[in-house]
Formats: sequence, structure tokens, C-alpha cells
Amino acid sequence: MAHEVFISYSRKDTEIVNTVEQELTARGISCFIDRSGINLGDDFAEIIAKAIYECQIMLFVWSENSNQSENTANEIALAIDFGKTIVPFKIGQFQSHYKLAYRLVRFNRIDAVTFNHDNVVELAEKLERQLGPKPENKTVSPDPVSPAATAHSIPCFLKIRPNLACHVFVDGEPKTNAEADKITKLPLNRGTFFLEFVSVENDADKYSCEYRISDTEELLNVDLLSIKKEREDKEEKERLEKLELGSFRDKNEKWGFRDKNTDEIVIPPKYDFAWSFSEGLAGAELNNKWGYIDKTGKEVIPFQKYNFGSPFSEELASVKLNGKWGFIDKTGKEIIPLKYDNAFSFRKELASVKLNGKYGFIDKTDKAMIPFKYNEAFSFSDEGLAPVQLNDKWGFIDKTGKEIISLKYESTGNFQEGLVKVKLNDKWGFIDKTGKEIIPLKYDSVWDFQEELVNVKLNDKWGFIDKTGKEIIPLKYDFAYVFSKGLASVQLNGKWGFIDKTGRDVIPLKYDYVDGFSKGTTKVKLDNEEFYIDKQGNKIK
Repeated sequence: MAHEVFISYSRKDTEIVNTVEQELTARGISCFIDRSGINLGDDFAEIIAKAIYECQIMLFVWSENSNQSENTANEIALAIDFGKTIVPFKIGQFQSHYKLAYRLVRFNRIDAVTFNHDNVVELAEKLERQLGPKPENKTVSPDPVSPAATAHSIPCFLKIRPNLACHVFVDGEPKTNAEADKITKLPLNRGTFFLEFVSVENDADKYSCEYRISDTEELLNVDLLSIKKEREDKEEKERLEKLELGSFRDKNEKWGFRDKNTDEIVIPPKYDFAWSFSEGLAGAELNNKWGYIDKTGKEVIPFQKYNFGSPFSEELASVKLNGKWGFIDKTGKEIIPLKYDNAFSFRKELASVKLNGKYGFIDKTDKAMIPFKYNEAFSFSDEGLAPVQLNDKWGFIDKTGKEIISLKYESTGNFQEGLVKVKLNDKWGFIDKTGKEIIPLKYDSVWDFQEELVNVKLNDKWGFIDKTGKEIIPLKYDFAYVFSKGLASVQLNGKWGFIDKTGRDVIPLKYDYVDGFSKGTTKVKLDNEEFYIDKQGNKIK
């Protein structure tokens, strides 16, 4: 049956809504409230949508509670889509949520600084005016009242058997507590009630339903365990998504995964090799076969088939079998046939692949987008450029295949921090994405920019320059690695230590060997003794 008024509200305002409903019902206005007219097993969302579609007016009880409710926001959006008139009944003084304020700005509302009977009467009269006069009905003599018609006043018992200890609410009011796997009797009259069961252990685990009581004793089994499991599964998924895992190799040459923040081993080392996680999965090798695992260590794509697998990028990973490459998705389904001689990861929706000795680029439907004509070609960078080689010369093309940077260089890399290294006449320098030379091609060797600086070699000595080519740290070292979290390892006169970005010796250059820092510590070697130090150079016992 269609109702004249659909009442949208927060269940925390049940007492207010009861008062409003009583006033409207007394005036002959039929109301739909989501705690009545819905039976156990009904499709809740479908019933709500149908009721909004069939009503004449939506009454929105706008309180501090409903102001933050996602359900009421969805109901209002649906009413607007259906072209319904909305009457906002705002109770109290509070900042309107921006989404509601925007959606309701065109509707006249009733403001009640404090909720009282006069406000309810004003609201009811406004709704009466908007609904208009009711058509007259012919008086029909009622059927004789049967004993069953008065049975709603006969006391009944609803027997509740939850599988978790819970608090029981009836029509928003607390009624009793129920023990797990035991029957609790709840005295109720015949009729329809809105029941809520809230876990004692965690109030996020709750089950609610409309229940119609028609017999003197009925049994309702309440499954809170499945709701608890759904919540725990969701929380675990969110935890894993936030978890930063890095691959590591142990002393037995086996690879596993540890938490990057705590250094705790999460997946024990057992793999012959392992990539870091990418898009939720990590590729690894086990017994000469490649597969993929999730952050729990579960095999998502079994270690049964492939000779090699690359990390996932843009939802696909390149894999190799019997000398041929193709692409799979995260279920292991082969999306692009294994027919290529080589394949790099998808970047910017395109992947570099090799066929019949030449490289070109395909899209995710396996359509050739850039012709197969290059001797070498790598993936696109964030700048939208890909390095390609033809006739022993390197340059860069865009996604249409247009040559953006001339193919004239002897070697190159990929863009890092806006610049890319290039080699010409046996000397290295840096250009930007337009091909403009930013740092002169004069160095014997260069790495990639890291933390705004790059290590360069000239006349057999290493130092650091910035993106303008200015020498920041003198070229005096025998060797230098890139900066990581403000420190770089350098070698001078056969001894290693660490410097900061000003060139200051933070950890003295006295060690025979140093590793990179991880979680604030690094392994060093001094006088044939290996041990760990912190970033101040203190030995860790």
C-alpha cells in the first residue's frame, strides 16, 4: 500500500518520530517508517526505494543525529531523483552538513529550536495543506469483530537464541540481555516490532529486523557470528591494505616479507626470489616456478606454471612461459596471449612488447598502438614519455608514437624527479621532458636524481650536484651512492662512512664496508668484525 508521507530519520530520534507519527496518523495521514511494513527476509533497500517512489511527500526529521547519517542522505538523494516534495523539519541549532544543505536549499523547511507539541502541530498542518483534501469515501459497515481480531492484546513469548551474547532492543528501547546459544524469552503482544540485537563484545556487530509475532510462542535464531566475521574480514582487509611490506633475503638466501615500519617478519622467508608488493600482490619464485601471493602469504596465483613474473602494474602483470611473454590479471586469467619475445609493464595504459625482433606498444586489448619498429623500448614515465632506440640511437616518444626528443643519444635512463640522464659523445648530462639540456653533458658517469641531488663522476672522483648543475658536495670521493632519507654512503681512501646533504661527515669514514640504513640501523664492517650501528654511528649491542 502506498503511503502519503515517507518519514526519513535517524533511529536515535525514535521518540521524536513516534510523537510526529501519532499526530499525523490522528489526522488521517498515512506514514511509512522503516520499522514497520518490512517483514523478516524482505529486501530492505528495495522496500525503502519503493516506499519513497510511491509517497507524495518525504518528511525529513533533521536533527544532529540525522545530519550525519549516510542513510538519510541516500534517502533524500533518491527522493530528489524521483521528483518528490521534501519537507525538512529541523530540530535544534547545529551546522548543516554541506551535502544536505546543498540538496535541501530549494525546499521550505520548518525550524524548531526546541522540540515541542506546537512545532508538531505546525508541521502536521503544513503537511495537510500540501497533501490537499482527501476524497470522500462511502461508509462501509465493518465486519463483525472476530476473536482473532483482538488477539494482538494476548501476551506472547518470542524465544531468542543468538550465537553471541547481546543486548536486545524492541522498537528502539532496551528490553533484555541474551546469552550466547541459550534461549531467552521475551514477553511481547502480538504484532510487528522492530528488533535490534547488539553484541555485548562489540557494538559494531548488530543485527536488526522487523518481526511479526502471530503465535503464542515463536523462536528466532539470531546470527551475530556471521556479522562479526564480516566486520573482522573487513577490518583485516583494511589493515592489510595499509600494511607496508618489503621483501628481504635471509642468510640462507631465501626471500620473505617484513613490515617496513616495525621490521617484524610477516611472511617467513621460503622463496627463491620475491618482488615487493605492488597493487596488493607480490610475485615470487618457488622451486623454479613463479606465482603471486597476497599479504597474508596466501597463494592467489599458484606456483605451478610460469618461468617468470613481473610485478602488477595497472591491474596486469607480464609473465613468461617457454620463452614467450603475455599478461595476466589478478585472478591468473591470461588477458593477453603469451606470444611476445619480451614484455614490459603497462604504464599510461600502454606496454612495450617485442615481436619478431622489434619493439612496439600495445593496449590492454592487445591492439598495436605504436608500430613494431624499434630495437629497444621501455615503459612510459609519469611525464608520458617512453625511451626508444632505433639504429643504436636513443630518444623519447609520446603515447601517439610522435618523436618528442630526437633519437640521437648513445644511452639514456628514465625520468626521475623531472629530469632524465642522457649520454652523447661518451659524456653524461641531464635533459628535461622537452629535450632541453639542463645539466651539461660533461660527466663520466651519473646516477638518477634522488632527494633533489644526484651523484656524478668526473676525473675519477664522485660528488653531488643539484638540478641546476651546481656542485653541492665536492667531487672528491672514490665512490658515492644516492641519498636516502638525508644520508649517502661514500668511500674515500678505501674507507666508508655517511655524509648529509651539506657534505658533513655524519658517520666517520672509517669502515671497510657499509650497508644501507633500514629502520635507523645499518650493518658495517670494521677490522673484520661485522656489527650494526645507528644513524649517530653508535654501535648497537
